[in-house]
Amino acid sequence: MTLPGAVPAAPPLAGLRVGVYASGGAPWHHLALAATRGADVRVVRAEDVAAGRLARLDALIFPGGGAIAMAGLLAPLGAEGAATVRRWVAGGGAYVASCAGSVLPLALDGAADAALPLARALRMLDVPLANRGDATLGGLSSPGVGRVRLRLDPGHPFATGLPTEVEAVHYNGPLFDLRSAPADVRPFAWPVAATDGFTEAERFLPAASGAVGATTFERCVAEGAATAIEARVGQGRIVLFGSHPEFGLGPLLLGWGDAARLLVAALAALPRPARAAGVPETAWTLRRTAAERDAATLARAAAVDLERAAEIRYGQIP
Repeated sequence: MTLPGAVPAAPPLAGLRVGVYASGGAPWHHLALAATRGADVRVVRAEDVAAGRLARLDALIFPGGGAIAMAGLLAPLGAEGAATVRRWVAGGGAYVASCAGSVLPLALDGAADAALPLARALRMLDVPLANRGDATLGGLSSPGVGRVRLRLDPGHPFATGLPTEVEAVHYNGPLFDLRSAPADVRPFAWPVAATDGFTEAERFLPAASGAVGATTFERCVAEGAATAIEARVGQGRIVLFGSHPEFGLGPLLLGWGDAARLLVAALAALPRPARAAGVPETAWTLRRTAAERDAATLARAAAVDLERAAEIRYGQIP
């Protein structure tokens, strides 16, 4: 409620131009979250990267992967597109990612490097995977799928106002081994426990022997692997989430919780630099089908439609 005469607080992402990469993967939750929190959002495709349109953005989000995960994100970009993203970050941009999008800029080796040679052009952090694996999942060993408990760094600005532990959705993605990481890589969230809504990958991808000892998730927790890190890259920044803070905790991944607030805080902390000159706004390919409705209104309408679909799916509406 706004008191009479009070000035409403600006949305946390007001004034921030956020692009969400959409030539692969699952960008829609990120787009909806950023739009409802006040960001000026753009759908970014590989052709936009090639055309130099990143110059109009403050942040570029790489989402989780689709059917072919990390390879599906990289293929439309090619080596030159990936290198363009890396140069843009080094020049002052911000790369924010979750799940598969967070694998691409890491120090990959072994099966992961062999599966993703294009990622070499996007490498920005000398941080290895904590859950290295064979070629089955592109060089990752999946921790599992579902909701996990995360411990937050209470002294980190992204965690201000949040509980010391939050729930988040993890969907096969990376965890970060910080034991040999550079000192300027700062973690701010760690997995600490599975919930009843989480299934370790060993339960749905059993070993050939059929025996299950310590799971990948349990091993990574014991080793202190992180699921959220940040660092500087040249003049820019990089923020990586191994889990999915943009996903809700309910049916159809609706219902944003505290993990989404962590992602919004990470975006809100980014600077709003002066806009690059010489790139007209009309350079973006836009087709407005509801010109009278702003992004936040459209995002809310989409959320209502998804909630209704979830209620029908789960029998709450006949």
